[in-house]
Amino acid sequence: MTNWQPVLAQLRSEFPDLELMPPAPVTTIDSAAAALGGIPDDLGELYRATNGLSLGWFAIFSVYVESRPKQTWNSISRANQPEHVPGAAGEWPGLLSDFLIFASFAGPGFAAFDRKHWRI
Repeated sequence: MTNWQPVLAQLRSEFPDLELMPPAPVTTIDSAAAALGGIPDDLGELYRATNGLSLGWFAIFSVYVESRPKQTWNSISRANQPEHVPGAAGEWPGLLSDFLIFASFAGPGFAAFDRKHWRI
């Protein structure tokens, strides 16, 4: 498993505009992971260090936290609902069963883990 604290510290020093969210509660991470059919261990560890991050045109989705709805609305759970995947889910019906979307790029772009091997 990755120790995210030094990685995040290095990223912050290299990219001063990097926005880091406060860590997500472990119970919230576990609930989101269960609802999504699992998440990679490293992503779960990242959420324990920061509940999402963003830099300009790139963002890693947070897990939804009920006490912080405005900050966590664009969550990994929401990103993996067919109605929130612009065009792609209609063009590739198995997309969300094969992949877990975890990050967004400017516009309709996204990054995803292959659910079978947990590789990007």
